[in-house]
Amino acid sequence: MRYLKNTLMAGGVALAAGAMVWTTGLAPVTAADHFDPPTRVDPAATMKPDLPADIADVYLYHTATSLIVSMGFSGPQAANLPASYDRDVLYNVMLSNAGTPIDTEFNIEFRFGQDRTNPAASGIRITGLPGVATPLVGPVESTLTTANGIKVFAGLIDDPFNFDAVGFRLTRESGNLMIDRNRNRFTGLNTTAVVIEIPLALIRNGTNPITAWGTTARIVPA
Repeated sequence: MRYLKNTLMAGGVALAAGAMVWTTGLAPVTAADHFDPPTRVDPAATMKPDLPADIADVYLYHTATSLIVSMGFSGPQAANLPASYDRDVLYNVMLSNAGTPIDTEFNIEFRFGQDRTNPAASGIRITGLPGVATPLVGPVESTLTTANGIKVFAGLIDDPFNFDAVGFRLTRESGNLMIDRNRNRFTGLNTTAVVIEIPLALIRNGTNPITAWGTTARIVPA
């Protein structure tokens, strides 16, 4: 077997005692990765785009009590299309809390599969969750909760990215800024996502920033 890999880095979050602020850390930050790399997933470049392996976005943010990381893929797509639960794609979300964005202290890995007794139903299997020794397994389109309070949701969501593609094109053509914040290319489009909410006590390492990035790997015959 061999693996074809796609990677996307998200910005870091600094978790300091008493205050929490955003930081980009030391690595470049990419907000969206739709249709990248084009030779693998862009319909304009290949007749068979590998959409389930195409990372759309990796988001990292926090509340007063939790860290939330979200990885979207196989989007944007029309609202009448189903979610992507491809059993031959391996997904990884890496988290670093050691103070540098390239270390991997937590490697969260998940794959999808079908119910043997009901092939129309899909499920998710997740390993590497902080403080969780055994795989978390359950149905998609539902919230799964571990004994130590981690919550995981996998399912179809409204694509959260906001971008004025028309305004961007007009800006490039005219040389004048013509971006309209009320004009969103992604309105009415969906993406498949896995959202993981982790209690801060399980992930915080002093005042070190936390960074996250995601990868996908297509499992294909050798």
